[in-house]
Amino acid sequence: RYDSSYIQGVGLGTMADSMTSIKHNIYDRENLDMQELLEALKNDFENSEKLQNLLKEETPKYGNDLEYADKEMKRVFETFFRAVDGRPNGRGGEYRINMLPTTVHVYFGSKCGALPDGREAERPLSEGISPVQGMDDRGPTAVFKSVSKLDHTKTGGTLLNQKITQ
Repeated sequence: RYDSSYIQGVGLGTMADSMTSIKHNIYDRENLDMQELLEALKNDFENSEKLQNLLKEETPKYGNDLEYADKEMKRVFETFFRAVDGRPNGRGGEYRINMLPTTVHVYFGSKCGALPDGREAERPLSEGISPVQGMDDRGPTAVFKSVSKLDHTKTGGTLLNQKITQ
């Protein structure tokens, strides 16, 4: 019963948006090059507000039912799943994944530098399978549609937090 060990997935939305940003801005649109992005990240977007705005405001984001971004979320999730699921643990069982990090997204974010989605250093990562805080701007139905593209049966559980403001 207790042979399986679960590895917590943290920051799926942050990772998906970061990968989407690289794909969209560097490879598809050619708005910037990798060196420019790396320099901005190294300097935590200091003197790069225009670039940061491009990454945050003008790039497709997971959680808005946009296939472009949701495809990257699925790719990130499947990569994590394949890397962990079924590997032997120290108790004779196997590792599995879940996406239930509760509050560790805040702590882990405090240990991370700036990221390609426009996130500044030391800011919280996204929660569980939730979109990045404030980046879902097409309403809760769009969030549910994006989240439904994830194969939840591959996890020991998922956490979606929705904040609805007036």
